[in-house]
Amino acid sequence: MWEKTNFNKWSLIMRSSDKFSYLPNHEHHDLLHFVLFYNELPVLVDSGRASYNPIDVHAKSYLPEYHNSIRIDGLGYIPDSKHLYPNNYNYQDSNIITKVENKTLEILIRTQGFNRIDNKINFTRRILVNQNKIEIIDSSQSLKSHVIDNYFHFHPQVKINKDKNNYSFKINNKYFIFSPVNKNKDKDISYFSNEYGHIEEKFVIHNTHTISKDNEIRHNLEIS
Repeated sequence: MWEKTNFNKWSLIMRSSDKFSYLPNHEHHDLLHFVLFYNELPVLVDSGRASYNPIDVHAKSYLPEYHNSIRIDGLGYIPDSKHLYPNNYNYQDSNIITKVENKTLEILIRTQGFNRIDNKINFTRRILVNQNKIEIIDSSQSLKSHVIDNYFHFHPQVKINKDKNNYSFKINNKYFIFSPVNKNKDKDISYFSNEYGHIEEKFVIHNTHTISKDNEIRHNLEIS
């Protein structure tokens, strides 16, 4: 279900399949999510899961906003409680393609999961990786505008500095810049767990934009 892809000093861990179970289980809503390492050090992570108790702050960490993922008009690519809906409503045709061309790794994720909002969306996430830069490009095929929320979760050891137009941090004596900056603060999703019952704070970027066929959304992480 998961695979690791190494490219130059970058490593990405993400789903190798779009398959998911329609039955209640511990599966996370993470088709569009990826974990990122640079030189074997964690940069972007998921939140883990510290508790299954519904009253605990980490109980909903299977949802998209706890991952490096998105929501469109407040909805995930599958319903938050998919077992409450019939299978034909939950169904989403998706595929994942990975290729290398011109010294660039391209990961292409397509899903029709958001088509229950607008049947023209046909959402695509492209992740482009080269030696010094990663670009995440989210696009819709609908002429209608929709609100997209992007989430990026940084490992607790990554110490973020914010300036006017971007965020920066340092790993192995290299400076990294992430852009654009966010305008939202989400205390509830700013926790990280690497074992059950344990949480610590992490830095989360939550950006809100409008997406349409004429307006794709780009986020960049590059070595300065």
